[in-house]
Amino acid sequence: MTTASESQDQCVLLDSFGKFVQVACGLAAFSVLLVKRYTERPRRPWIIWALDVSKQGFAMICAHFIGMLTAEIVSGSVDAGSACSWYFLAFTIDVTLGVVISLVILKVSLAHFVCQW
Repeated sequence: MTTASESQDQCVLLDSFGKFVQVACGLAAFSVLLVKRYTERPRRPWIIWALDVSKQGFAMICAHFIGMLTAEIVSGSVDAGSACSWYFLAFTIDVTLGVVISLVILKVSLAHFVCQW
């Protein structure tokens, strides 16, 4: 049985407040994309913008759910850290390594294609 202080210190990703925060963050991110769309020059047609945003959104939703699933599994099998700390760690690694890997692929691709021209 957990005490009141233990339950207050425990992090839960999928309670009602956690879901609210996730929806609020998603709406904030989408709002930023709308603001960007109205301030970019030249402005892309709506269909091009929507396809680009849906591609980014789908990738981020997949990364988010994989991170949450990983955090829940790892926090249940390892005594160290809560699901929130594991999610933060997975997200940080995903973002930092993802950017590095993307930059390496970009540089290799540019070097390959520039040499072919």
